[in-house]
Amino acid sequence: MKKLLASALAAALLLTSCVTAMADSTETISGKSYIVGAYEIEDGGHENSDPLAFDSDVNSLTVEYDYETMDEVTTGRYSEDAKMIMIYVEGFDTSKLTGDISITIDGKDFDADDLVGAEYQDRMGYDADAGILRFPVEATKSGYSDTYVIEIESDDGDGNTVTETARITLRLENESEYKNAETATISRISGDGVDAYIVGSRIYLDYASSSTDDDALLTITFRDENGDLFDVVTWYYNAASDGNELDEQGLFNASDEDGDVDLNGLKLDSSVGYFKVYAGTYDYFDDDNADEDYFTNVYFTLETSSDIYETKEYDVVVRTDVYETDPKGIYFEESSITLDIGESYTPNVLGVATGRTVDAVIEPGTGTSRNVIDIEDDDTIIGTQEGTAYVTATYEFISSNNRTTTYESSSMKVTVTDEVYDGESEEDTDDDTTSTYMVTASTLNVRTGPSTSYSKASYQLTSGELVEVVDIANGWAQLSDGNYVSAQYLMAVTTSDDGSATTMYVTCRTLNVRTGPSTSYSKVGTLSRGTAVEVVGTYGNWAKLSNGYYVSLSYLSA
Repeated sequence: MKKLLASALAAALLLTSCVTAMADSTETISGKSYIVGAYEIEDGGHENSDPLAFDSDVNSLTVEYDYETMDEVTTGRYSEDAKMIMIYVEGFDTSKLTGDISITIDGKDFDADDLVGAEYQDRMGYDADAGILRFPVEATKSGYSDTYVIEIESDDGDGNTVTETARITLRLENESEYKNAETATISRISGDGVDAYIVGSRIYLDYASSSTDDDALLTITFRDENGDLFDVVTWYYNAASDGNELDEQGLFNASDEDGDVDLNGLKLDSSVGYFKVYAGTYDYFDDDNADEDYFTNVYFTLETSSDIYETKEYDVVVRTDVYETDPKGIYFEESSITLDIGESYTPNVLGVATGRTVDAVIEPGTGTSRNVIDIEDDDTIIGTQEGTAYVTATYEFISSNNRTTTYESSSMKVTVTDEVYDGESEEDTDDDTTSTYMVTASTLNVRTGPSTSYSKASYQLTSGELVEVVDIANGWAQLSDGNYVSAQYLMAVTTSDDGSATTMYVTCRTLNVRTGPSTSYSKVGTLSRGTAVEVVGTYGNWAKLSNGYYVSLSYLSA
């Protein structure tokens, strides 16, 4: 009887053990922190060895990147190329996630095999031995924030599962600085060693000989979209075309007035830039059209502290054995000018029949006192003493049969004064109300009148300075001291009279906070959508907050 009872008990224990072994088990892991890194994916699909961002024991990461310098990579056989970042999340439980692995991100299956054709396909996925998950995210121009819910599930095949859930928040911020895109025009072009002129959308280069190998230099005067000469520090670069980029040698390369090329660019000299011509290097007459791209869609680029200027595109036409056309006479583009004492001016002399600039010699007119003006380098007038003077121009035209004809222009009147421009008397301006503006250019010239033909004042303004403006007309702002500056480099400033603040709310997902009213100022933090801020003033399209920092006014609402 005892043996029978013992056998029954043993069988019961064995049955209980089998039932227990056959029961499913489920374990969930969550609430952990991880090592998180972000790496730029470069051309070819490999990550840059230097992380964009990296931190340990975290669940969120701010990733700053320069969108404009990143490579576009192939994201799949049937998807658009994009700029991508590989995210590393390390710290998943390697002791428990040991069976068959399945991964979801935001509820969607994550499988590297699904991204056929992506350059980085073999770089992404889960490393079970190291507990590291790699997955790509797109870098965008605007940046964004997102939280990724990652679930890694392990199944041992016997119904026992372990699921680890991680919530990783990424804040992607594009640190590229963008400038306003503006249009520049060419108001004057001339050549040394080549006859250069513009007709419509073509730049003609006429060589008197059969060779284009001779050194030639272009002198080009640029104006902004308002027709004004550039009155702030402005850089010019190599002309770009279908055959070359700005930083590469092309048909026209930025140089100084002696023809010394600088691939990094140079500063305009009174709105004038110089370009070395390489028509001989790139063969315009090549029967195979191998160099044709260098002569098509050529454009010039200028840059100030806040703007990028581009001219329209030109096709360049090169001609040889083309002798200069007889101008049939010459004349000054302007019949009179006003100079301040010490101010210089180079007049433009044009051919009567051609309408093109000629390299004329400027001389004092008959009876003009040399006390009033001086002539420098045979082409530049300098005001030396108050008074009135007259100048004439002479030009020697050499025909194809070497006959020389000398042309002389009529006189141009030159008035020299030591008084600054006073469009209004002091009595007229004393009671005028003024408006506050802030200077946006790195250096802004101050002039005695509303034009670049007026002399510079004894001081300059720098970025961030506040000025009081009496009036703005024809693109020029009159300052409270009677001097003038170009209005395009000023930003309107408004503040409350009583120092009170206006409550406004952030309307975008993430808003950068900066130390000044421009993207050129450093970033000190971010604000999220719905955050209330106290605005104490505006600077153009920027709002000044009560704490002294600035945000874009475009992303605030009352």
